[in-house]
Amino acid sequence: MDNGSRRLRSDWMHLTRPRRALWFMVAGGILDAATVIVCALDAVSAQQAVAMALPAALITGGGFIALLVPDPWCAWRRGFMHGCEAAARRDPSLAAVNVAQKGLREVRLAA
Repeated sequence: MDNGSRRLRSDWMHLTRPRRALWFMVAGGILDAATVIVCALDAVSAQQAVAMALPAALITGGGFIALLVPDPWCAWRRGFMHGCEAAARRDPSLAAVNVAQKGLREVRLAA
C-alpha cells in the first residue's frame, strides 16, 4: 500500500508548475460548475452552497495565480525591490542609500 502512495506522489511531482496550475484550474472549474448546477436545481440550502463555493473558488483562484506567477520567490523579490525604490523616491534621504546599494550589487555581479 505504501508503494502506491509513493507512485502517486512521484507522478504528481514530475508535473511542471504550469501544468499543475492548469490541473488545479480544471478541478476548480468542475467544482464551480457542480456548485452552480446544484444551486440552480435548488438542491442545497444557501449555507451549503456557500460551503461548496468557497473551496471551489479557492482552488480555481489558486490555480490561476500559480499560472500567472511562474516563480513566486522571484516575484516576491521583484515586488520588494520595487517597494524599496518607491520608498526611496518618496524620501530623498533614502535615495543615496539605494544608489549605493545598487553600486555594490553591480560590483558583486561583476566580480
